[in-house]
Amino acid sequence: MKNQEELVLEVRHLEAGYGRGRKYHQVLYDVDFCLKKGEILGLVGESGCGKSTLSKTILGFVPAKKGQVVHYTSRPQMIFQDPFGSLNPGKKVGWILEEPLRFQKEKLSEGQRRQRVEAMAEKVGLDKKLLGRYPRDLSGGQRQRVSIAISLIQGSQLILADEPVSALDVTIQRQIMELMLGLQEEMNLSYLFISHDLDVIYQMCDRVMVMEKGRIVESGPVEQIYREPEHPYTRVLLEASL
Repeated sequence: MKNQEELVLEVRHLEAGYGRGRKYHQVLYDVDFCLKKGEILGLVGESGCGKSTLSKTILGFVPAKKGQVVHYTSRPQMIFQDPFGSLNPGKKVGWILEEPLRFQKEKLSEGQRRQRVEAMAEKVGLDKKLLGRYPRDLSGGQRQRVSIAISLIQGSQLILADEPVSALDVTIQRQIMELMLGLQEEMNLSYLFISHDLDVIYQMCDRVMVMEKGRIVESGPVEQIYREPEHPYTRVLLEASL
């Protein structure tokens, strides 16, 4: 048995998919891994290999057919690839950030919620004046900062980041990556960082898992996997990236 005090997430022999009966389509096959406190674990693979299905199963949006997902901390939160689609277009940014605080167990007054929203906005590098604007009025980088703030504002230390920088230009990518690394160190966060971009994974992650057709085919420290890949699929990905 692993030392549970060191873990924030454990996925045990997970199988999952979509549909029912004869229309059932299995996507994940015997996925097994753990994520430690303060660790950034990368998940890389081609589009359609099952990366997003894994994150949805961890969050509980897709039921597991077999296996188990164990959260050792608070419920994980998600940073999406395109935050514009996940932000309420009819509400201002301040309202969007305050909304999760209205439903948590710790009851806060309106003033306390506002203080927490402003503090989180400052932490992720959002100017307070942007709290009075709508998502459509923000740039892509600013919207991603809002998405990061939403994932953190209830105190979760386990963050699933699904292609969080792939929709951004290179300069903004770097800024968001630096922000996420700074927050991870400051708040002792743990990330499951999902990407098809091997360069981003290399810069962000401590360990990496390689997924092919719903299976983890190789995993280990980033430097080791990139320097001495063992699985043919990993070698193909690295050669294509280089």
